[in-house]
Amino acid sequence: MLRTLMTSYRNLSCTFKINSHVSDSFHIQRSVRQGEVLSTFYYLTYVDDLLNDLENSNLGCRVLSTRCGNPTYADDIALIALSPLNLQRMVDIVFSYLNEWRCDINVKESNVIVFSNMRNPPDACIMYGSDFCNKRTLLSTWVLGKIPI
Repeated sequence: MLRTLMTSYRNLSCTFKINSHVSDSFHIQRSVRQGEVLSTFYYLTYVDDLLNDLENSNLGCRVLSTRCGNPTYADDIALIALSPLNLQRMVDIVFSYLNEWRCDINVKESNVIVFSNMRNPPDACIMYGSDFCNKRTLLSTWVLGKIPI
C-alpha cells in the first residue's frame, strides 16, 4: 500500500493548456491528485485521524447521544460548538493537526457563523494559529438571527 502511494506521487509534474498555448512543465510538491481513482481514499485516510481527534475532544455539539460537532462533505469540514471557547479549542485541534502534517487551510475561505437571538451576541473572535509573537489570523465573523449580516 505504502509503495503504491509513494510511486503514484513520485516525480509529479503539471502543465496548463489555455486555448492552444501549453505552459512549461512544473514540479508538484504536495496535494492530492485531482480525479485520480485513489485520491478520495488517500484523503479520507489522511483526514480520519483529525475527525477522530475532534470527535474524541467532546467539544462539539450533540443531538441526544449523537455527536455532530464536525460534519464533513467531500473535503469540507464544519466545526459546530455551543460556545466560542469550545469552537476555539476545536479550531486549535485542527491547527495542531495540520501543522503536524505540514498542511494548512485557506483561512480566507473559512467563516465563523454565530446563531443568536440576542441583540448583542457575545464576541466570537476565533483565531487560527498563533506564534510566539502572538500574531494570529482572524477568521471572519457573521452574525445571524435578529441582527442583520
